[in-house]
Amino acid sequence: MTKDTHVLGSLNLLLLLSIIGIIHVDRSIAGGIILAGVLLGALLPDIDEPRSFIGRRLWVLSRIIRLFDIFLRQGGKSFLGHRGAFHSLLPIVLFGGLYFGIDQASITYSDEIQLFIQGIIIGYLSHLLLDLLTNRGIPLLYPFSSKKISISLFSTSSTGEWVFKLGMFILLMKGIQLF
Repeated sequence: MTKDTHVLGSLNLLLLLSIIGIIHVDRSIAGGIILAGVLLGALLPDIDEPRSFIGRRLWVLSRIIRLFDIFLRQGGKSFLGHRGAFHSLLPIVLFGGLYFGIDQASITYSDEIQLFIQGIIIGYLSHLLLDLLTNRGIPLLYPFSSKKISISLFSTSSTGEWVFKLGMFILLMKGIQLF
């Protein structure tokens, strides 16, 4: 999926979760913090690809991940490369642990940090769900299984993705009217 599709998907998921009452998002500072987290989370899984939007902006981190992948390959098999470990549920579990760890600690601005992490988790989950729709799939259950899971509706940057993106844009505009 492209950056635009991931951003639209994450905004749609945030809006849906807000409409059905799972998360509260409004026009306050707290809403802005969640939104920032969602937008970062929507792009964060692609940090493993130096040519991605986020990989180019956080190029030092992206290159470090690439170097770790080169040095840690087992039998020539990549696990930190694009659509590897960063495209699994493992980072969501780690962010969830961080969220609950902050809840237990006495940290200044812990509420704001938790809102940001909630947003990251929502955006990250959206990214994974959208990449499941592509023909390349993702190793959703890594490290337990490196098998890529795919629903195979379309390939990245195809006409199918463009139509899907247009549908998500229309859905977002209609959802905002309800909000």
